[in-house]
Amino acid sequence: DNSPQAVVVAAHATARASDSIHSPMRFSEPLPEGTELEIIESRAEWAQVRLADNREAWVALSALERLGGDSM
Repeated sequence: DNSPQAVVVAAHATARASDSIHSPMRFSEPLPEGTELEIIESRAEWAQVRLADNREAWVALSALERLGGDSM
């Protein structure tokens, strides 16, 4: 199931290579607000996500909101 489960609610969410603020950026640009994504896994304050184009990265849970209005 590749349906979006969450949306970026921060102005810019940095997509990282792993679940650490010290991890390198996964993409050259941050994810813009409104980006819909699928949550693959959650760990502490991070979510591993898959974008519509199948790219994967880690994003801080604080930058996301589950679709349906449930906060992370």
